[in-house]
Amino acid sequence: MWKYLIFDIDDTLLETFMNSYSIFLALGKQYWIENIDQNEFLEQYMWWDFDKNIEHFFGEYDSVENAKQHYNELKKTMLKKKFIDVTYLEELAGLWYKYWVLTNGPEVKTIEKLDYLWIKDQCSVIFHSWNMQYKKPNPLVFTQVLEMLGVDVSEIIYIWDALVDYYAARDAWVAFYAVLTWYTSAEDFIKEWLTEEFIYEDINSLLLFLLWWKKQQ
Repeated sequence: MWKYLIFDIDDTLLETFMNSYSIFLALGKQYWIENIDQNEFLEQYMWWDFDKNIEHFFGEYDSVENAKQHYNELKKTMLKKKFIDVTYLEELAGLWYKYWVLTNGPEVKTIEKLDYLWIKDQCSVIFHSWNMQYKKPNPLVFTQVLEMLGVDVSEIIYIWDALVDYYAARDAWVAFYAVLTWYTSAEDFIKEWLTEEFIYEDINSLLLFLLWWKKQQ
């Protein structure tokens, strides 16, 4: 029986990519850059660190430090959208679910995001795979998590919005639920043999289902 929910944060619980892209567009206008291609930004965003992204897009016009300062000023006015309704998590916790966060992000940024979502104190465990033996989307990261906590694979659900994490969960025999954001469509998951019952339009629709399912037990 499922007892533990493992969430990713970025673009599952919290809008991240589109927020960053919007800030880069606004910053580009300060440097008279007409447009930043979304696909190019996605490619750099997924694989480069923040400083390298700043240098790639704005290094021709300003120093990295100055561009970062302007970015941070814009960031204060362009807040991330919260995808998750905390009240659903509170109700799930009351029904004996525990939930964890598994992310590749650094600890400081993860804590900031969870604080912003008002769920930091409710997360039983926070895993930062950058300081573990394996990183997402390596399926062995789940093996390590299960060994650390002494939990059976049949007791956990992993929730994310990307195909690479679906592959990792599938290869580790971990139950996976997909939530749809800008990143992956339902058709993308279905083509990879994830059935429709495991695909939800957003995180809150999935949490409502889990609440219903738990109350039937």
